[in-house]
Amino acid sequence: MNAVLEREGLPYEGEVEVKHLLSVLHKEVGVEAIKKKVVKAFKGLKIAAHYGCHALRPSQVVQFDDPATPSIFDQLVEVTGAESIAWPMRLECCGAPLWGSHDELSTEITLKKLKNARESGAEYLCTACTYCQIQFDTVQQMILSQRGLNHPLPSILYPQLLGLSMGIHSEILGLKMNKIPISEIEQLQKE
Repeated sequence: MNAVLEREGLPYEGEVEVKHLLSVLHKEVGVEAIKKKVVKAFKGLKIAAHYGCHALRPSQVVQFDDPATPSIFDQLVEVTGAESIAWPMRLECCGAPLWGSHDELSTEITLKKLKNARESGAEYLCTACTYCQIQFDTVQQMILSQRGLNHPLPSILYPQLLGLSMGIHSEILGLKMNKIPISEIEQLQKE
């Protein structure tokens, strides 16, 4: 950051440490503390946890989790009562960085990843990255509409999933802003 600021003659001398949301939840709040706040566990809900490129790479910089076999996000999904399923493409890119410059390749990466999650038993895909969420929600809806397909794999942001399990109302969590409805999860909250 200082290299960029230096061009303008500005130094950054602060001591703010930027941390990933999942790291804060896992390492600083703790799984057990979160578990105590869950009032509506999602029993039987099968979630494909998508880690996202920026959480894992470059691993020596982000130091988020073991880049080859991460588990933090899976543990955080499971604290909600949902099952974090194993799926082969869970560490692959969502395709979002290519959207706008190579839409066809971006689309194929996204569809391949969604197909892999669905074939592995996922009912939903969960991500903590809003950029990935746009790809898995808004762009997926666009792709399905363009290709005349009607079998989406709904996606949800982790704060939405966690919030629902803590009893926070879906309106506060912005679930109506999701393009692909996640009505089954909302229904589970009401039961």
